[in-house]
Amino acid sequence: MKLLSFCLALSIVPLFAAQVSAQKFKQTYYRSDGEVVKADDVRLWSKRSAKGLPDFLVSQYSATEKSGVLVRRDMLVYFPNAPVANDVDRSNWWVYWYNEKTGKIWGRCPTPKHPQFKQLQQQAKGEDLWQLLPKERQVAGFETQLLRLPEVAKGFGQVISSEATNLPKVRADIDDVIECVPFNNPVFR
Repeated sequence: MKLLSFCLALSIVPLFAAQVSAQKFKQTYYRSDGEVVKADDVRLWSKRSAKGLPDFLVSQYSATEKSGVLVRRDMLVYFPNAPVANDVDRSNWWVYWYNEKTGKIWGRCPTPKHPQFKQLQQQAKGEDLWQLLPKERQVAGFETQLLRLPEVAKGFGQVISSEATNLPKVRADIDDVIECVPFNNPVFR
């Protein structure tokens, strides 16, 4: 009996170890001024404005190694307004991901405000949804990209889910997937 218990214990250890080591990076959302707040705190998002654009909200995302080394930093952009005229791209249907290192928008997540959100989740076979912009379609310049967003948005690929595709990755050589912004924040209500 003791031998059986010991063998069972040994078989569980590798499963537990795999679960613990699977996540190599700590993923954090925080305010644009650097203050870390809970994901459901309305203060996570700061209001911004730019000439020719509706007001928008920004937040920050980072992924750090367990040692604390920063490996990725992105700015998130959200237009809290409903679509105006035919401009659905600068509306509460999307959260855009802007890589501060490359200076380019590279992806976006549909929000629960998107009229086809549940249908997109079913089609993509997952809850964490993304549209990625191929590198050759990415252009530099933050405000330029926001002003040209309807044109930029034409380059996004189909809606995918992290669960089905294991994308987008925190870093290309590691399997950790970026978790899209939590939609339990009051700005998404």
